[in-house]
Amino acid sequence: MINLKKFNKEVREAMDKEEKDVAFNREKYINISTGEQLELPRLTIGRILSISAGIAALAKSAKKEAPELFSDKAVNPESESFGFQLVQSLPVLLPVLSGEIINLLSTYLKKEPEWIKENLNLEDLAMIVTPLFANLLSQGNSLVKAINDTFKKNDQNK
Repeated sequence: MINLKKFNKEVREAMDKEEKDVAFNREKYINISTGEQLELPRLTIGRILSISAGIAALAKSAKKEAPELFSDKAVNPESESFGFQLVQSLPVLLPVLSGEIINLLSTYLKKEPEWIKENLNLEDLAMIVTPLFANLLSQGNSLVKAINDTFKKNDQNK
């Protein structure tokens, strides 16, 4: 049986040894199309959970409206057609997904939805979303690695 208190301590120690946040290696501010400098906030657990819920809602709506984006061929990393299919689907997806996209950005940036609508364009969206997803993946990978390292350590101590 795993001692949860010891396990949690070991996970925290392992994570402290890792670069646990791409945010330390990325720009904290970006210049958006309005000429304004926009802060890309640090991802806290609460914000990650809220963003994850937003991403799940976005994916569910996207799958309903454009199921071809979720086919085996489209999600194959070798496939060059995903980007093409995504661009083709944008006229259908953007009106349907705009609410989810705006809420996701609002949560992440700590800005009102109206501000998002009035100040950001698609290029800004790309500059915001790309580091956001990279940061989420990096933190997820660090957590998985820390957990794996802890279990390996526990197995070696048996």
